[in-house]
Formats: sequence, structure tokens, C-alpha cells
Amino acid sequence: MALVQPIVGCIIHQSIKESLSPSKYHMVEKGLLKISGKAFNQREDKYGYKKVVSKLHSEELIYFFLANSVVGNNYPFCDYEKSMKIYVDFCKMKSSISYFFEQDILKLDSEADLFDINDDYQPGIVRYVLSGKISLESFILLQMEIFDVFSLNFYDYIWNERKIFINNYMKFFEGGFIKYDSEKIKRIYKKTLI
Repeated sequence: MALVQPIVGCIIHQSIKESLSPSKYHMVEKGLLKISGKAFNQREDKYGYKKVVSKLHSEELIYFFLANSVVGNNYPFCDYEKSMKIYVDFCKMKSSISYFFEQDILKLDSEADLFDINDDYQPGIVRYVLSGKISLESFILLQMEIFDVFSLNFYDYIWNERKIFINNYMKFFEGGFIKYDSEKIKRIYKKTLI
């Protein structure tokens, strides 16, 4: 894999940021954004992109920018060491997603508490993901493979905002950027909670 031009790093980063926003665009469905050389050269952060692309290959750039965008670090070239740690941790999670899923499932109390809505309040699984007790990735695997949490009927302003982000992040799983074994996820869930 070859290193890429700084404009390509910018295109990847902006495509990922826009994909995770409430906009209608998603790079998994529509491909990468287009940015002209002239527009790139007018950007104040072009030197940050030059620094990042000089150290990472094209596939690594996708995961570097995705990892940092998911945690809200929208300018990963400002604190490169912190951004690299976020990227490395993301790669560990991605390569051992079943293990991380199992560790998160062990933190949950019981299946009954996960999906019940008491007194028009959030179901337990939503409280777990909003509080950070389980990772977004584990929640997405639960959503995709076990139970459609998005179909539950309750209103919570914070959750409704977060749900949009999670749904957009989930498209990276559906698009194959983050791979997992569906049957293994189901077995872990059944073994641990049922």
C-alpha cells in the first residue's frame, strides 16, 4: 500500500465526518466526497493532513479518521499522539470485536432489563450505551443481530440525537468496514444472557 496525497486524506476525513453527521450523505452508500485541489489548498488545516498522510497508508487513514471521528476528535492532526492512541485502541477493538462484545455483555444485568420500558423511560440498553457502560460497537452488534432497539417506542431528546449518530456509524458495519462473525455474536449473547 502506498502513501497518499494530503488531499486524499482530507477527502477521506471529510467523507467520514459528513457520514456520521445527520446529513443525508453517507460514504458507504454514495462514495467519497469531491474536493478540488484549489479548495484543499485554501484550507487552514492542509498541513495537518500532510503530516497524517506522511505516516499512514490509505486503508489506515480510513480507520484513523473513523476512530477519531467516532469519539468526537474532529481535528486529529492537532494532537497526533492522542489521535494515534485512539486509532490503535480502535484497531484492537476491530480485530477482537467478539471478545470486546463478550466483555460488554458480561456487564449487563439481565435480558429482561435491557429492552423493557418502565414508566415511559429509556430501556436499560439505552442507559448502558449513553452512560458508556457498554461500547457503541457492542450496542450496534446488539442492534444488528439480537434486537431492534430502534423500534422501541419511547422519547428521549438525548437518545434521539445519539440514535442518528449510531445509525450512521452502523452503516460502516453494514458496509463491511468493521467485520464480525454474526453467528459468533449470537452465540456469545445466548451463552452470556439467556
